[in-house]
Amino acid sequence: MDALAAILMPRFQESKWCDQEVGVAVGRDVLIIPIRKGLDPYGFIGKYQGIQAQGKTIGDVAEAIFETLVKSPKTRNKILISLSGALSNATTSEEALEKVSIFKSLEGVPSDILENLKQQVADNSRLIESKEFLDSLNSMLSKFNVQKIVIGKAEQEKEWDDIPF
Repeated sequence: MDALAAILMPRFQESKWCDQEVGVAVGRDVLIIPIRKGLDPYGFIGKYQGIQAQGKTIGDVAEAIFETLVKSPKTRNKILISLSGALSNATTSEEALEKVSIFKSLEGVPSDILENLKQQVADNSRLIESKEFLDSLNSMLSKFNVQKIVIGKAEQEKEWDDIPF
């Protein structure tokens, strides 16, 4: 496991397995994300504030989990690589634009991940045909000071031998 999201709710403490799973995560030095749904973190995870889930939608909680994963040094690179893969394998430009907007909301994405993303996108014919997508992608790349993606071959300068006089 790369991370553990523990949904702390009534009867969590009564389970024979929940505390053991948390203990395994602690022992493996894995990122633990307590989700507070009626129970506050205790024991090994008592030092973590956790994400408050009471009164929030599933989408709100999922977004908070994502933000935690992308900020943690333990999971950041894997999350960014996964997001990059989801973007480059998108089957529609709308799906890809959604992923680009997530990248745009982040800070300090490593250039090696973005360079790899450019290469993967170049291989996805559905994406490279969308001007809207390419404009959005290049805007995101500029934010991180990465050279824009150029699709197609630039017209090569004619050789001097080809001049007709």
